[in-house]
Amino acid sequence: MQKVPFAGPFCLGGLDGIWMKSQIVLRRIATIVLFCLAAWTPTSAAQSSLAGDWRGDWNISGGQLRFVLHIKSAQDGSLSATLDSLDQGMMGVPVTIIVLKDAHLTFTIASSHIRYEGIVNAEETKIRGTLTQTIPLRLTFKRQEPIRASGH
Repeated sequence: MQKVPFAGPFCLGGLDGIWMKSQIVLRRIATIVLFCLAAWTPTSAAQSSLAGDWRGDWNISGGQLRFVLHIKSAQDGSLSATLDSLDQGMMGVPVTIIVLKDAHLTFTIASSHIRYEGIVNAEETKIRGTLTQTIPLRLTFKRQEPIRASGH
């Protein structure tokens, strides 16, 4: 492997200096740097920060329905989720599609014809939105702290 002399600083934003060898080597290194920068995206970081359990309570006439949305993040930044309806005894219902774009979260549960559209607050503690099955109803999910085992 041949060494390529470079004069100048390297930073996350790119290279600033003079290459001492051929343009071919410069193109190869620039391609690698651009590929690495493209792989690092703020969206991936934001998506992984949504991972966890989110509780939403739906107040309806005559009672309340409690939901828990379980969001997981893969290494590539993609999201997956399941939904529990605690009061209906439905646990682990698979979310068919879940997408976070900027602060807008949407998910669909095809088997139940459910669609949710919400906005994540800046602190990432609440997702305010609308759940639609037959009619649209407001539903806010709040981040739940993990349950820790007691030291007994």
